[in-house]
Amino acid sequence: MSFNVLNELETLGVIRFESLTGYISKGIINDKILICISDKLDVIKEYEKGEFPIGNVMLTSVGEALKSITDSVEIDDYYVMIKQYLVDKGVKFAEEHDYYAEINGDELTIHRRNP
Repeated sequence: MSFNVLNELETLGVIRFESLTGYISKGIINDKILICISDKLDVIKEYEKGEFPIGNVMLTSVGEALKSITDSVEIDDYYVMIKQYLVDKGVKFAEEHDYYAEINGDELTIHRRNP
C-alpha cells in the first residue's frame, strides 16, 4: 500500500499508522515466543527482552468491525514478509523446533512433538 492510502485509512479511522518506529508490544518476558501465521509455525529464540516489534499498522475498533464483515484476501508470501520484517528488527528464529500447529476452522491448537 502506498503512503497516501495508509494516510487516508488513518484519517478515516480504520487504522493507526506509525511509519518511523512501528508498534512494540511491551512487557513480554518469555524466553521463547511461538508465532503462527496461517499454517506456518516458528519459534522465536531471541529478541529484545520486554519488547517485541509488531508492525507499523494496527486496526482500530472501526477497522476490526469492518474486518469482521468483509472477506479476507490471501497475500502471496505474506509469511515471508512478516519473517523478514522481524529479522530486520533484530528478532532471531530457531532453525529447528518441536512444535506444530493444527488448524480446525477458526480454532488453532499448538502441539509439541516428542514432549
